[in-house]
Amino acid sequence: MKPSQIKPTQYSPAQHRVMNLFPTPFLRGQLGFPENLLKKDIDKLISSVSKRDGKDKLSDYTSYFDQDIRDATHKLPWFTDFANIMKDTYIEFIRTQFNKDVSHLNRSDIHFFAWINRYESEHQHDIHNHVDSYISGTYYVNDTDRPIKFWNPNMAAQYAHNGREDVVQFDDLPNMQFTGCEGFQSDMMFQPSAGDFLLWPSYVMHSVPPSTSASSSTRYSISFNLKHTEPMNDTEHGDAFSYGNVFK
Repeated sequence: MKPSQIKPTQYSPAQHRVMNLFPTPFLRGQLGFPENLLKKDIDKLISSVSKRDGKDKLSDYTSYFDQDIRDATHKLPWFTDFANIMKDTYIEFIRTQFNKDVSHLNRSDIHFFAWINRYESEHQHDIHNHVDSYISGTYYVNDTDRPIKFWNPNMAAQYAHNGREDVVQFDDLPNMQFTGCEGFQSDMMFQPSAGDFLLWPSYVMHSVPPSTSASSSTRYSISFNLKHTEPMNDTEHGDAFSYGNVFK
């Protein structure tokens, strides 16, 4: 049928295919590490910081810049299992979503940089992303009313909705609330529960907004960066488990 022969009442889309050229994959999962044990271990580590630095209390704390506490975290009984699960999940993520060849990698080749966080109601974390990393993530130790906010890395999407700030939710994405309008979301808020974890490309900007309630619960979490740019030979926290034996 020639274009001139198409009647106004006919539905006649052209032959085509849709291409997702700039997708931003996220991975969401659930783990069952004992909440009380992890909270106790995090509190104990933070107490050691108070004694070391001569401070009575550190209500808001992250060990991102504290090598001593990061090293102590690595020695906790549950940490090796946690690290290996996250490494394996990272491998599955980059293999399936980024078409990476992982058959030559061992667990010991993956760099897992992790830090603990404990924040009270008044704390907020300004918008940022993570450098020197492929994939970043956070494991949420306890239920919290403190969401994490992600910003659409496609900057054009932040202007495409012409300033509209409608709340958009999708049935297949529970606990996720988008701002903008359908098809053009500028940001997403994720409300985590105990045991939830997220992985995302490290370039994605994100933040932790301040609490709107003075009675907000303390927020415990473990954040981390993952990459495999070069063999790490991390024999203490990785092993010679070969992904080539899995993906041949």
